[in-house]
Amino acid sequence: MSRKLLIETSEGTREIHYGALSSGEITRRISEYEKRYGSSFVQFSKHLSCDQIGPQEMTDVMDWECLETERASRQNVSYVKHVE
Repeated sequence: MSRKLLIETSEGTREIHYGALSSGEITRRISEYEKRYGSSFVQFSKHLSCDQIGPQEMTDVMDWECLETERASRQNVSYVKHVE
């Protein structure tokens, strides 16, 4: 199943299809978030308080989490293919 994120802003609607992104693009975008927020997603999410972040940060968190999930799912599929 392909993961999608629909983001609606005052500038319009954007739909992200994570299954269509290359592995390199996923890695690049995750690295950008790690650099921007100074930590991995796991570390960042441990200290996340939805009451204290703005709409852009919330959008980043949702996108970042979907990217991490897609990367993990691809790694699991690759592992299963090698085991068989």
